[in-house]
Amino acid sequence: MPTTPTTTSVTPRGADDPAPDLLGITLAHRAMLADLLRLGDLAEAVRDRDVICTAGHARAISRYVELLCDSIHHHHTTEDAVLWPVIQASAGDHVDLSELIDDHAALDPRLEQLRARAAAFRLSMGDRHIAGLMAIELAELAALLTEHINDEEMEVFPLITEHVSVADWATVERAARDGSRMSFDGPRSVAVMTDDERALLAQQTGIGLRILLAGLRVNAAVALGDVEEAEARAADLEPYSGRIAGLGVDGLMVGPVDEALAAAADALGRPEQARAYREAASVLRERLAAEARRFID
Repeated sequence: MPTTPTTTSVTPRGADDPAPDLLGITLAHRAMLADLLRLGDLAEAVRDRDVICTAGHARAISRYVELLCDSIHHHHTTEDAVLWPVIQASAGDHVDLSELIDDHAALDPRLEQLRARAAAFRLSMGDRHIAGLMAIELAELAALLTEHINDEEMEVFPLITEHVSVADWATVERAARDGSRMSFDGPRSVAVMTDDERALLAQQTGIGLRILLAGLRVNAAVALGDVEEAEARAADLEPYSGRIAGLGVDGLMVGPVDEALAAAADALGRPEQARAYREAASVLRERLAAEARRFID
């Protein structure tokens, strides 16, 4: 059931006020569609035996599908509970969002079915028939979301930029972040950025976040058995060899960058390179442990 929009206190955007930046929601939309299409292609490849799916790959694919379903569900429930009320309070009650709300209600049964299919795929250790059914469901969901997102961006985005203040938009984005899984959603957003958008991100964020996102993208590609993606993302990560990927004490922590590079080297059939990266990671861990012991002593 969709969440019913409630009355919300807002300060509508004035004629001379800056407009909200919609890059975040745009990237979320892009990432959903890109993942659904990519996973659909992968499921078809398993079905047709173009990809040999090991039990480990089946677990990784299943987990990714489950996380994607969670991400899509969180996105549309945030829109129902937070974004729609902000728009209606800012633009006026005459705004009719009922079709978009109905679209969201239609998504939930499809997401549940896809989760169940992914679990069956994992338990079957990559059964080709189940992969074929999952490919159909992924394609149907991609078609539904493509139409929905096109409608939303054509109808709702202009309402946001015209009527919603930057402060109220920040409230919407905060709600979206609070319920998201950054280790999953962050790398996906970076992956669908244009070169210009990625360059702007590099200017606005610290090196720690950039290393973390690069490491997570390598790990995801390796887990899914996407060799080409693993090679490309490892090349992005290579300049940070010898560093730790993380966001501090209270944030995400991947570990030594060289461990992600070693996993990519294994996937690419480069055992000597993988061994060298693991040795470098071990040396870094030992050095950090020694420094921690000196601090405690």
